[in-house]
Amino acid sequence: MAMGIADVNKLERSGDIVAALELVTELIRRVENTDPDLARIYRRTEARLLLLLEGSHRWHGQGVAIVEGSGLFQTGAESLSPTRAAPLVSLVVPCFNAEKFLQATLESIRSQTYGRFECILVDDFSKDSSASMAKAMAQSDKRFRFYQHRANGGLAASRNSGLRLARGELVAFLDSDDLLAPESIANRVAALAPLMGHGAVAGSYDFSETIAEDHSGPIKAVRLSGKPHFVDFVSTRGDCPFNANQPLIKRNVLVEMGGFPEEYPQAEDWRLWSKVLRAGYVFVSAPTIGSGYRQTSGSMIRRAPLLHVERSRGNFFRAHAPQGGDTDPVEVAYEDGFYAAAIFDKEWGYYFAQHHFTTRVFNFIGIELARLDELQVKPDYEGLRDIVLMHIPDFYSCVSGYSGKNLLGWLENGFKRYYGVTVLDEGLAQRFSRAARCLIGCVFDGVDVKAIGGRILATRRLERLPDEVVDLVFVPHKKYHTRSFELLIPKLRAAGLTFRFVDISVPYRDEEAFDPSLAEHFMSYNEFVFSRVLPKVIVCMNDWDTVVKPLVKHANSCGIPTVGIVEGVQDFLDSDTGRKRSPYREVANVFLPGNFDRKYFPETGQTLWVTGVQRLDGLGSHKESRARANRGPVVKVVVNVNFSYGVMTDRRADWLSDIQSACNECGFEMIVSQHPQDQGDLSSYNVSDRGLYDLLVDCDVLISRFSGAILESLVIGCPVVYYNGHGELVDKFFDPLGGFHAANDKRSLVSALRAAVADDPAPGTFLEQHCDITPDETRTSVDKSVDALQAIVARSTFNVEEGIRFKGLLGARLLTG
Repeated sequence: MAMGIADVNKLERSGDIVAALELVTELIRRVENTDPDLARIYRRTEARLLLLLEGSHRWHGQGVAIVEGSGLFQTGAESLSPTRAAPLVSLVVPCFNAEKFLQATLESIRSQTYGRFECILVDDFSKDSSASMAKAMAQSDKRFRFYQHRANGGLAASRNSGLRLARGELVAFLDSDDLLAPESIANRVAALAPLMGHGAVAGSYDFSETIAEDHSGPIKAVRLSGKPHFVDFVSTRGDCPFNANQPLIKRNVLVEMGGFPEEYPQAEDWRLWSKVLRAGYVFVSAPTIGSGYRQTSGSMIRRAPLLHVERSRGNFFRAHAPQGGDTDPVEVAYEDGFYAAAIFDKEWGYYFAQHHFTTRVFNFIGIELARLDELQVKPDYEGLRDIVLMHIPDFYSCVSGYSGKNLLGWLENGFKRYYGVTVLDEGLAQRFSRAARCLIGCVFDGVDVKAIGGRILATRRLERLPDEVVDLVFVPHKKYHTRSFELLIPKLRAAGLTFRFVDISVPYRDEEAFDPSLAEHFMSYNEFVFSRVLPKVIVCMNDWDTVVKPLVKHANSCGIPTVGIVEGVQDFLDSDTGRKRSPYREVANVFLPGNFDRKYFPETGQTLWVTGVQRLDGLGSHKESRARANRGPVVKVVVNVNFSYGVMTDRRADWLSDIQSACNECGFEMIVSQHPQDQGDLSSYNVSDRGLYDLLVDCDVLISRFSGAILESLVIGCPVVYYNGHGELVDKFFDPLGGFHAANDKRSLVSALRAAVADDPAPGTFLEQHCDITPDETRTSVDKSVDALQAIVARSTFNVEEGIRFKGLLGARLLTG
């Protein structure tokens, strides 16, 4: 026999709300594709029944729980056995000089009763044995993974690196000196499991206890009394809802919010939780103590308590300041982009007032229901719903935390007030129940509503933060890369091109690529991955390292144009590097210094542009200074020592000895300029601490092996001797074309030195072939580079979907079920 709404009502009257909900869900399934109007009526009934259901689930799977995705309700332990496999949890543990407590932390992780987890240990360039301890754990237990920063990035950066590498659908964090109770992950998963499919639920959280610095041994989970509840933006009152060790969060939510703010040395977790809650998400509690927070004498808060107060104040006032205001004098309360799109885009008090006023609104609507009942007039339920939304415009966000019983109770109080009674007789009670339930069904019709511990969860969530599409993303490795890119900025702005810089120091190594004076343009690598910045074009000066090479490959696979600007001089064939780098073979576009370099790219399918060497454009002032300089009677020879990055370092000593001998024979003064990455011991030589350009202004001759310093010296007007007594094979400077002198042994070096002092350099032909510099050229290398970049951007077929896919390949992937 066919079942219908009458059977649902019968089950409801009998008190079997769970069975009524199961039946109405089945009825919806049967008709939703064939009779939308009837399905709408059934959904209204479903919403009403849900709000009547108190204690929808408890933290340990008792009572009633929603099995997301099926529309069914289950009871008891079945609620913790969803149809899909239990989610993989990624636990991220940042480590920095943590050897004292790290082993105890790792043992507490190993003891977890929850089976499907991975632990990502991120060493933040520690100076103690933390890295070796973490690596040993990863080698002995396959659940652990080890990742090491190449420069210190801070706590937020370490957490973000772990998030980027996380494979789990859920992510938790644990500091390297804290402890987990064995059931900690299991309890948080249990609390979250019934609500995994609800779009407004960000995750679950348990509670933490403080432990002494000298605490040893495990900690025990302590079950707390009371029903589960949830935290949303309104309920926090702007405070920090929990510390970083407590929440278990959907990875997608963390990615969507951009991860932890790496510019925050403290209170970075509070900042992130605030963004999550502002976006309309909530966290459900697992009422158990699951972690031990160790109070250590060397903690960041103890080292800098006033900094913590400053950052905390910024977070707190951000919640209480009106949109567009600032936090006097801490920082701007609302950032461009995020808060414009946030669900809670106004100050906390605005929403709290609505939350509090809900009581009065439903009270007086109850009076109106009674008035219409007395007149025997059918209520206009949709009109009453509109009145609710008029007085409480953010009702569906602010009502979270109340229960269906609350709403019905306030309506009933108004109904009693109108009739002047304290208890409704049977007739009034039946008429009130009918009217109130119709109203509640209408108010929540079409709203994704659930209940947690009997409390309404109808919060909306942010659909998607706005994307920031930029024309160019520059990825410098070194200080002079940034300088070269910086030269382009005025022309880029004049051309209307937008750009950002990405600092890869933490995953690569710190070679001073980040420039504080350009901080407004920079973002860290993790921040770039998790941000909404989508590049039309990627620009780098190295495309062969472990960070940028995969970045370039992913960009190419997504149809995003890539550009490699050749540094100035390059061993394209790896003739002397001893490595197989294949430089500039990954990028789709190569900006060559001169036509000479075209020969290294035969039939590669890449687009070649001759743009010169950008940093040579800025040497005009040094050339003028050299022309005005008064050099003394003693000939000064500057020797550029750049046996860097492990290239031919075994020949450095003999090479320098030859030059010292030649200078002595000629009676010249030898001054050494050591490249920052040359690690040789030159203490027996006259090593200058002045910059190379300043030395080139004052000296008489430069001696160098393969180096961009030769090009810079020629542009400044300083004579050059290229000395290849060590037998390097790269042929860049084999043919001077009349622009400088070359020598291959000690005897020819003496002759070359004397000739360089006596002759006037004529580097024109060499500079034309190797740097695209000609006497009648009016366009600089910067002009040519920006023109080429503008052309590449114009040809780009960029689309947002491919941009999002690109970011996903870098680690910002959104997991799907």
